[in-house]
Amino acid sequence: LLRTIGKLLTSLARETDLVARVGGEEFAIALPETDLDGARVIAERIRAEVERSRLFRRTVTVSIGVAALSDRTPDASILVKACDRALYGAKAAGRNGVSVPSESPSLA
Repeated sequence: LLRTIGKLLTSLARETDLVARVGGEEFAIALPETDLDGARVIAERIRAEVERSRLFRRTVTVSIGVAALSDRTPDASILVKACDRALYGAKAAGRNGVSVPSESPSLA
């Protein structure tokens, strides 16, 4: 299932995007030159397509956390934490959703 989802994510990604499995059942997609609103739109499109795909003749859903580089996320570790916080927000909201961090990540 994870390989199939990885292939599906790769097929949905743009040529400039980078899809990677980051551990367990988690994937990350880097979206160069995409702001937070654009990333949210892309994430929703991916979420809907995964649900529609009926992998293995079953409905598969994903929860997606979205974050973007900004003055408050100057490095990858802070960006990953912001994505992780958003991912847990999507799961807490009932899964099969897209979430953005409720508060901007801080440097502390």
